[in-house]
Amino acid sequence: RESGNSARASDWKDPQIEGLIVDISDQMKLMEEHQKDKDELQKIYDYVFAAIGIIEKRTFVEVNDYFCKLFGYDRSEIIGQSTRILYQNEEDFNRFGLENNLELDKKGFGTFSIQYKKKDGSLLDVIVTTSRFSQNDREGPVSFVIMDISEQVKTKQLLRENEEKRNLLIQHMSEGIFFSDEKGMVLEWSDSLERMIAIPR
Repeated sequence: RESGNSARASDWKDPQIEGLIVDISDQMKLMEEHQKDKDELQKIYDYVFAAIGIIEKRTFVEVNDYFCKLFGYDRSEIIGQSTRILYQNEEDFNRFGLENNLELDKKGFGTFSIQYKKKDGSLLDVIVTTSRFSQNDREGPVSFVIMDISEQVKTKQLLRENEEKRNLLIQHMSEGIFFSDEKGMVLEWSDSLERMIAIPR
């Protein structure tokens, strides 16, 4: 490959030299490998099932495709916007900022369970993990990962409600019944059984 400007023969001591040839094959190979690695990283960044991005001074600098899908925004609606749009109110926004900075100063990262707001106004239960690019730069960029745990929270709540209903039903049954585990340990019994055996819980 040829690099540089063509030189006039009169500019050189040797009149036979009219140009300069430099082999940059190794540099080009390194650049191609770097771009390949960058492309592979971008694929992971875009297709991982987590909302990933970068913020600076609580303003979105970059977000991946999953973030846009999760919260219902186009990327153009997010980049340059304050992270305030994810919070239900100013109080939550300020509290998270304070607690996150304390964790970043202390450990270099922060992990929080919180509710974020989607574009349509509905709420998501999420776990947010943040990390500074440079621990010593409090004003520098911060990366974040957001995991949607809404379904897990709903399932846990449903199980809790079912357990409460079951316990209420047990206590009001006229029959003497009990529940035990696989080892025979009694877990729960009805008020009727307690009266029958005269053994308090």
